[in-house]
Amino acid sequence: MKIGDWIDAQEPAVPAGFRARLKAEGPASAAGFAAAAGEALDEALHSGPKERAATASARARDPSQPAPDERDAAYSLLAADAYVTYACLLALREDDAAAALEEIAAALSKPPPTPDPPPAAQRRVPRRSA
Repeated sequence: MKIGDWIDAQEPAVPAGFRARLKAEGPASAAGFAAAAGEALDEALHSGPKERAATASARARDPSQPAPDERDAAYSLLAADAYVTYACLLALREDDAAAALEEIAAALSKPPPTPDPPPAAQRRVPRRSA
């Protein structure tokens, strides 16, 4: 079963406006939900102050650009929280809930991958005069 199918089968149903933001397609397992939480958190972090500042700067130059929306970051954080909650709910239904919860905690405590550093600036070596 996929994450979306599992979410749709839960009662009470997730409000439609928020359900549209829960887009993970992985397996409906504790590990699948933990991975989805990491992705949602990464999305929230990438809509942080630097990105909002860049958007605001672009908008200052061109008012037709969309305004930065902090609510998108907040919804991404809520999605991450929902995925962690669902992972824990699934873990509690396991025969060895403690081991499943430890697996979730381990998956969530891994540091996010660091982006590749930008290429080093090419150095110009001055030529010696003859």
